[in-house]
Amino acid sequence: MRPEELARELGIEGKRLRGWLRNRWPRAPEERGLAWYLTDDQIAEVRRAFAGARPRSSGTVVVRSPARLEDRAAAVPVVPSSARLSWSDLQRHADAVLASGLRDLLGQRSVAWGPVDVHDPGVYAFEDADAALYIGESTCVSSRVSQHRDPDSRQMVALRAGGIADPVLHAASRFRIRALPVEIGRLELEAFAIACLRPSANLMRRASRTAYAYRDADPELWRRVQSDSTALLRAGVRVAGDVAPVAWRAMRPPAGAGLYILRGAKGNVLYVGETDALAERLGTHGGARSYFSALRRHVGTELLGLSFAPYVRRGFAPADEAAITAFLTICTVAILPLAFGRWELERELVHELRPMLNREHA
Repeated sequence: MRPEELARELGIEGKRLRGWLRNRWPRAPEERGLAWYLTDDQIAEVRRAFAGARPRSSGTVVVRSPARLEDRAAAVPVVPSSARLSWSDLQRHADAVLASGLRDLLGQRSVAWGPVDVHDPGVYAFEDADAALYIGESTCVSSRVSQHRDPDSRQMVALRAGGIADPVLHAASRFRIRALPVEIGRLELEAFAIACLRPSANLMRRASRTAYAYRDADPELWRRVQSDSTALLRAGVRVAGDVAPVAWRAMRPPAGAGLYILRGAKGNVLYVGETDALAERLGTHGGARSYFSALRRHVGTELLGLSFAPYVRRGFAPADEAAITAFLTICTVAILPLAFGRWELERELVHELRPMLNREHA
C-alpha cells in the first residue's frame, strides 16, 4: 500500500502522513523519487498512531475533553506526596510521579501568547479555548516558545495551511501558554502529557505511550522529586555503574526506554546514549549504514580515521561500513532500562565518564 492510499483510508491529508512517515522511517537518498510502498508492520503502526484522526478543518482542531479521555485511562498507584523516593522507587512509580507532574503543569498560570519567562529546561503547553493544542519540551523553554511564535514556524505554517489568513493574529487572540521548569523527567513528562491530553498538534506522538488517569494526583509528589533531583541522579549514576556489560553480539536490549554505555575492547568508555526505544536504537547502531547512526559516524571518523563517501549522504563506502560494524563487535555495552530521567542521567554519566564520542553534553 502506498502512503496516499493509506491517507485516504484514514481520512487525513497525504502530505501530513508523508511527513509522519519521513520522521519515523527516513528514506535513503537513493530511494527518493521512487514509489513508496509500506510494509505490513508500517501500515499497522500508522493505523495505531492515527486512530481516531480527523481531517483538518479551516480552524484549529479541538480535541475531546481530557475528562472524557480519562474515563478510559489506566489508573496509577497512589504514592504519598510526602514520600522520599529512591532511584529504584522512582523507576517503579514513574507513572504516579508523571501524573503528579502533569497536574503541576496544568496548575501553572496560563499566560497570553507571547514571550515566556522560563529560561530553564522544562515542558510547556499551548492551549486554545481550554483544549490542549501542543505539548513540547526544551532545554530553554523561553527560546523554544519564541521559535514557535515566529511567523514562519511550523505552527504558523500549519495554521496558514488550515485556512487561517493571519496565523500570528489568530494565535495572539486565542492561544494561551503554560510552562513548567523541570530538573528531572523532562522527556517523560512531555510524552506522558501528550498521551493523556491528546493535543491536536502532537498527532504523530499520541501513540508513544499509554494514557493514565492524573486528575487525583498530588503535584507535591512531583515537586519533591524535583527538589531531590541531584541526589536521585547521583544514585542513578551508581546504579548505571553496577550494570554488567555484555558483548555487543550478545546483547538483547528490551523494546522500551533507557540508556546504554558503550566500552571499547580495553574497557574504556566510548559513548553514552539514551533513547525511548533501546532495541530499535541499538539495532540501528549495529546496522550496515551510518546514515541513521551518529555513533557509527563518530566511530568511523574519530576512531577509525575514515572519510564519508562522496556519493553517500552521511555515510561511508561499503567496506568502511563493514569496518565500523567489525569494530563494534569487539565492544561491550551496558544497557539500563529506565522509566524516568533518562536524558538527565545520560548527561550525568557523560560528565562523570567523559566518553570520547559524546559531544552534546561536554
